[in-house]
Amino acid sequence: MILTSEYLGKVEMNNISHVVAGMLDSWKITYTVGKYGIDDTGSIKIVWRNPSDWGKPQFTNPSNINYTTINVNGNAKVAM
Repeated sequence: MILTSEYLGKVEMNNISHVVAGMLDSWKITYTVGKYGIDDTGSIKIVWRNPSDWGKPQFTNPSNINYTTINVNGNAKVAM
């Protein structure tokens, strides 16, 4: 799936064609900034608490469930 805007940017997501409740899966989400960029106080939010059974992302153990990686290039800060 690709959502795109020349000014706001582009989001590409892979491996989401068939999602089943309760199933574990891996997704890759790539965001490319558009002409407007991201405001100096702006952010990109991927996961938020919601009444659901989604697991909490964890960043330390690749062999456990909910392992999450974040890669950036350019002048960007990552906060978790």
